[in-house]
Order: sequence, then structure tokens, then C-alpha cells
Amino acid sequence: MSLLVVESAPNYFNEWLRTFFQFINSVEFFKIFVQYGFLFLAVQLLLNRLKYNQDQKLKEVEKNNTKEIQREAFYRTQNEGELKKIVTEYALIITDPQKFGKAKLPRKKIPTDEENKQHVIDIMNLLIIYGSEEAILIAGILMQLTYGMDLENAETLTEREKWAQYWLAAELVTQLKSDYTGITIEPMDIIKLKISDLNDPEQADKFKIGKEYAEELIKKEQKKRN
Repeated sequence: MSLLVVESAPNYFNEWLRTFFQFINSVEFFKIFVQYGFLFLAVQLLLNRLKYNQDQKLKEVEKNNTKEIQREAFYRTQNEGELKKIVTEYALIITDPQKFGKAKLPRKKIPTDEENKQHVIDIMNLLIIYGSEEAILIAGILMQLTYGMDLENAETLTEREKWAQYWLAAELVTQLKSDYTGITIEPMDIIKLKISDLNDPEQADKFKIGKEYAEELIKKEQKKRN
């Protein structure tokens, strides 16, 4: 009985092997091979293409980041004096408003209106050249508000615009500092350096109204661009 099993095993294997090769040589196998072979090839080509596109995008991002870092480094090193002038000038709106827009002349000479006007133009030119899109947007709102303040007679509106001017100046200085140094600070921290009575309820309410008005102006301008 055991001998029969041993002798029949090779016959069974040979029969299975013969059937397998017959199937390989059949038309059905060829059809299956072609069908799934092309499918596998198509999937492989698609995966390779996706990987290639992803690699190209990563290279492009790295290239752009490198260019951006180089550009920022160039502006910061080659034009440090000009950048400092812009930040310093707009910081005066908060720290010393009487000196904002005034030409800096030697020997305590009092600047003329024309000299002050040229000084403002020079600062604007520097801002246009070196300022980011967001910085220029805020500066434009701030200057429009500054130009119009003398035209307003209502005391409540003047107070609102005065506090809005403070907040816009703080926003601008914050943006410029971030653009040029990469350091991010809160506008409120700049405001606190100069204004010490924000704990007073009356002053706090006025500041809140001005801050909300300034933020509303910024949002309106941003909405126009979207």
C-alpha cells in the first residue's frame, strides 16, 4: 500500500506540471498575461510619473526658498541703513509723533515745509522699493488716514482716527520688523511701550474703537485684492 503511494506521487506531479505548461502555452494564458501585464506596466509608469512630478515640485520649492533667502540676505546686508530709516520713521508715530515726517537736519536747523515734504517722499520711495506687499498696504492706509485727519472736525472721529493711527503704525512697524529681521512681535507690545494709561477704562474704550476702525480699514483693502 505504501509502495503505491510512493510510486503515484511522481505521476501526480508530472501530470500537474504538464497541465501547467499546457495552460502557459494556451491562448487564455496569453490573454491574461497581456491584460494584466499592460495593467501592471501602466500602474508602474503612473507611479514613476507621480514620483517624478513630486521630486520636481520639491526641487522647485527648494530653489525658490533659496532665492528668497538670498534676496532677503542681500537687502538686509546691502541696504541696512535704508531699512533702518523706514522702520525708525514710522516708529516715530508712536514714540514721538511731532517728529514724524520731519526732515533730519544738522546743527538743529529747523526744516522748511519743502524739506519735510521731500523727506516724506524719500521715505515713501524706500518703502516702495524694500517693503513687502502687506507693509505697503498698511502704510498706504496709514498715510491716507494721516492726510485726512486735519480735515475732520468732529472730536469723536478725530479721537477714533488718532488711536487708529497708533494701531496702524504699530502694525506697520511689526510687519517691517518681520520682513527685515524675521522676528515677529505683537503690535500691542509696541503700543504699551508708549501709552501707559491703557488700564484706564475711558482710554481703553477709545483705544478699542480706534483699533477696530484700523483693522476694518485693513480688511477692506485686503478684500479689494481678493
